[in-house]
Amino acid sequence: MPNINDAPDASDPGSTETLAAPSEGVRRRCGEYFGLAVALGLTTIFWWPSVASSLLPQDLVWRNVAAQAVDWLFCIVLIGVVLVWERRPLSSLGFRPLTIQNFSAGLGLGGFVMVGIVLWRFAIAPLLPEMRFPIGGGASSRKLPEHFFYWYAPLALVTASFCEEVIYRGYAMERLLLVTKRPWIAVLASHVAFVLYHLKDGIENVLCFSVSLLLFPLYYIRHRDLTMVVVAHAFIDLMAVIGHAAGVRG
Repeated sequence: MPNINDAPDASDPGSTETLAAPSEGVRRRCGEYFGLAVALGLTTIFWWPSVASSLLPQDLVWRNVAAQAVDWLFCIVLIGVVLVWERRPLSSLGFRPLTIQNFSAGLGLGGFVMVGIVLWRFAIAPLLPEMRFPIGGGASSRKLPEHFFYWYAPLALVTASFCEEVIYRGYAMERLLLVTKRPWIAVLASHVAFVLYHLKDGIENVLCFSVSLLLFPLYYIRHRDLTMVVVAHAFIDLMAVIGHAAGVRG
């Protein structure tokens, strides 16, 4: 695990902590706090079931499309904070070049997590009562037109695998590491926010993700490779899409 307390290498142009004037440091720190307020606070508030239900369109198709747009908005805002306010490169979010190594590691991580999710769906979830919020994917999703799934699923897959990872791993974890210098805070705070984000999908998913997807921040804190985690997330969502198309229901 990298030692986050090590002094930054000023010769590294990709370093997130190159030497800067005091005013530059203050501006960056303000950007970090604003970004963390968005990633950990605003997303949680917006996606609280009662809030999201009142803000999103009532039509189910437009509600789902608007939900994707909101996630992209949060993601773009955070990328803007990094590039414009903090004046840092995207590598400060953990983006690494896609290689065979991190692609394979992402598939392995995604496959391992997928096994846990499948075990939950078919071994544990049937023992639990139906626990879903109105805007979640329960009965309301079955009222959507069948063709909706085929054009919406690719959009949702890209949004989830990219935007969620940028918000909760790339930004939240990296900036919590910078601000607190404590990996356990970065793991715990970002994962709690990620789990609360999924309240919109029902308490059943919250319980499942609280355990199975904890591997994401744990792997990220060790490898600091957002590309790998995006691949893992995309693989999991792709398997869910294939399962839905094949008629598999959890």
